[in-house]
Amino acid sequence: MKTLFRTLTALFIPLLLLVACNRDVAVTGISLSQASIELTQNQTFQLIATVQPSDATNREVSWQSSNTTVATVSDDGLVEAHSVGQATIIAITRDGDKTATCAVIVRPAGVTGVVLSQRTAQLGGNETLALTATVIPENATNQNVTWRSTSPSVATVNNNGLVTTTMAGGEVMIIVTTEDGQVSDTCRITVTIAVEGVVLNYNEANVGLNDDLVLRAEVLPATAANRNVTWQSSNPAVATVNSDGVVRGLTLGTTTITVTTVDGGKTDRSTVTVVVPVANCNNNTPGWGANGLGTVSFISSNTWEFAGLRWSDDVVASNCEKTTININQNSNFAADCRSNPEGGTFFSWCAIARFQDEICPEGWRVPTSAEFLALDLEIGEVGALKLNRYVNDWGARLSGWVRFNGDLMNVGTMAYYWSQTPSGNNNAFALSLTAPGTVNAQFSLIRNAAGSLRCVQDL
Repeated sequence: MKTLFRTLTALFIPLLLLVACNRDVAVTGISLSQASIELTQNQTFQLIATVQPSDATNREVSWQSSNTTVATVSDDGLVEAHSVGQATIIAITRDGDKTATCAVIVRPAGVTGVVLSQRTAQLGGNETLALTATVIPENATNQNVTWRSTSPSVATVNNNGLVTTTMAGGEVMIIVTTEDGQVSDTCRITVTIAVEGVVLNYNEANVGLNDDLVLRAEVLPATAANRNVTWQSSNPAVATVNSDGVVRGLTLGTTTITVTTVDGGKTDRSTVTVVVPVANCNNNTPGWGANGLGTVSFISSNTWEFAGLRWSDDVVASNCEKTTININQNSNFAADCRSNPEGGTFFSWCAIARFQDEICPEGWRVPTSAEFLALDLEIGEVGALKLNRYVNDWGARLSGWVRFNGDLMNVGTMAYYWSQTPSGNNNAFALSLTAPGTVNAQFSLIRNAAGSLRCVQDL
């Protein structure tokens, strides 16, 4: 009997143990690694679910989001934030439907910086450049930026970062600024204007033998960065030209002066003829032709006595109905005078030099610069008081003056009265009157201007 019992015991105990091992362990609960989290848009977070007990037979878990617009969750618990708001992430066990939750708050992603596609640029005039701005971090909620140019006269920028340069040239900073956080980045742009052409002040000109003619080169546009030019004479035996455009007449004849821009090699030319100088002016053809001045007279019979002299009113020449006065630096005239709307006549100084014996009526002559100095000393006063004495006591007319191209300038505020005294190769002394109170009795005026004239008699 004992033997039989032992045998049955040996058979049933393992069977009981086998049955016990094959019995399922039920899930009693579940927990999450975080009860709440805060994320920014497009940020992710891995939740970890722990099923209890640790030896539970079925440990499978499913995931849900209470608001998938705000945040979603993957099958393995990866939470991804989408928009600002709140959501609850729920983990559910397959065995027993046990649950655990995590509260998710999604906040806006703040801006920490902004970077431009380039920080420097070299552009020409009327060119464009598209700049792009990258807001940092990439998931920042507010991606809005504003654009600004520090010098719109040099370059402008639109709301999309498109830069457009002008023909002004220079440097400009393009600044982009984020709406969120007000952080900025800049691009320094240098606008270099290329030379488009060059123009000389004279196409044709005369220069006196052993005298100088100044040619001036206007580089176009005026804002061109490199305005350097070189000069060349086609016949240096007739006339030379230096690096400043000063032509020196050496022998009678004709040469072509060429100016060339360093930037772009643009050129212009002037035909220069070396002539024998006449009456201190390098031109042998009077502007009036055979009829000369015509009849010269005074605008009125009024006279003024100062500094031992009788001074006339302004001179009028009857053969001076020109509306323009085209006088170059060395008097290559198309006309030597222009009618004055205020009643007198504007003369070039070379006309005065050429017709000195007949430009004043008989018994009168052109004053010298020394006689203007003596007049000014007797006028006395300073500033506006001096100018008022010239106007009231000497009868000065502020009728303006004429530029070489015929433009009438400063009517009512200024006047030049020529003397017969030259001042250097290209100037002559004149009395200068400028409102409200500037007087210069020995002003060195360029000969290609046209001013007024008064004559004198000795008392």
